[in-house]
Amino acid sequence: FRFHPTRSEWVGYSTARQNRTFLPDALECPLCPMQDEKKQSDIPVDKYEVAIFTNRFSSLQLQDSKIPSLELETNQATGTCDVVSYSSNHQDQFSNLSQERIELIIHALSNLTQELFENPNIKYILTFENKGKEIGVTLDNPHGQIYSFGHIPEAIKKQSQTQQSNPLEKYISKICLLYTSPSPRDL
Repeated sequence: FRFHPTRSEWVGYSTARQNRTFLPDALECPLCPMQDEKKQSDIPVDKYEVAIFTNRFSSLQLQDSKIPSLELETNQATGTCDVVSYSSNHQDQFSNLSQERIELIIHALSNLTQELFENPNIKYILTFENKGKEIGVTLDNPHGQIYSFGHIPEAIKKQSQTQQSNPLEKYISKICLLYTSPSPRDL
């Protein structure tokens, strides 16, 4: 992690991400099942329903690593980054999966979350779906990620403090107004 002086928070960086696979077709996608022994795949089977594995380009690690000496303040990036592949079909989308498959994914994520929280060094877990080139996705195969952190991110701390200091009814009504008001001036 590097301390970001204008955001006043720790930000994770992964220099290994510069070498990751970038928008391959289905035949070369590392999240698609192996068709033969020559194909590189992070999932070495010919078919699967859900697969969870360690991200090769993770910015977080549980084991200690050498912290670089930089002009900016740096710190150990404690945690994990796991990939959750929702389907062996390169063209599938989460929104089109069956209820049974979604329940299987949620069950798998729940099990992994419980396992991660058994580590006393893990303080926060974030699960999210990766979708769309606009946000930097480099693989079209339907997948998400689950990050575990050795700290609670500042944005999450601020949200928690806001929710604890406001009555729930007031908090919910403000969010409802935000999404239903035709103009921010109506708030």
